[in-house]
Amino acid sequence: MLKTVFSKLLEFSKKQRGAIIIPVLLIAGFTAVTVVILVPAIQIATMDDANWTTNGAILFLERSGYTMEIPATDLDTDDLLPNTDSTWDVGASTNEFIALETDKYWQSASEVSVTGLQDVFYNVLAITADNIVNNEDLSAGVPITFTIIAQPDVSRTLSMDFDSHAQITAYTIVITGVDSQGNAIVETFTEAVDPWNFETDAAFATVTSVIMTARTGTGAADTGDVGITDVLGLSNLITATGDVWKITKNAVDQTIAGAQVNIITGTYDMAVIGLLVTDDFTIWYDGNISTID
Repeated sequence: MLKTVFSKLLEFSKKQRGAIIIPVLLIAGFTAVTVVILVPAIQIATMDDANWTTNGAILFLERSGYTMEIPATDLDTDDLLPNTDSTWDVGASTNEFIALETDKYWQSASEVSVTGLQDVFYNVLAITADNIVNNEDLSAGVPITFTIIAQPDVSRTLSMDFDSHAQITAYTIVITGVDSQGNAIVETFTEAVDPWNFETDAAFATVTSVIMTARTGTGAADTGDVGITDVLGLSNLITATGDVWKITKNAVDQTIAGAQVNIITGTYDMAVIGLLVTDDFTIWYDGNISTID
């Protein structure tokens, strides 16, 4: 393309008199090529805070490695709506892929599927009761901000164990962090609902804080740990237990059980397959495009 543009410019310039025409034409040629090449790239780069055109959204997702279908029929009025200006709306016409909003692709009342996703978990640590927090003193004045000594090695659910609670009859503990899809998560636990040893629902990729916000009793000599479990978090949403269709452990195929799949939290429980220190897992599944900021 560049060769053709410049050959035409030079051929034209030979027919002209005066040296000034050549640099002018060269500048014009560079400008034209820059517009052709850079404008689409700039459009893609600035989409986080701008309206997404249909073509722009398709291009962005395809460049990100997704296989996808674009909604064409059976759209619900409160879901993703195509406009006459080729932008996509979610509900009201002013909500066109606005930054910080959660937008979804829909077709026939279900999220658009993305096939053949793989999540790889290398050198997974074994279940450890005190990997995140070890022997936290629960007798300090509340709120008690637990000391986090390590982060989860991979996205996985967390366990909370009271080493002892002889002096505690009630508690409230709040765990915050980020899940495997990059979403901020907050889970709150109390003795009225949860046991004294409990597990989070979500798989935490990062733990931001663990705080005992309330306590009944002195907590004297009572301590607590936060550890990691064998429930691994997937990096994309799934909508059916059958979405997980292949798992290897150390390059060996494993038997998949729907009972170990949690479509609400997007996790797979490795308890049946077994999880030991330094195990490698690959999970193949069909996920869903769910959010674009």
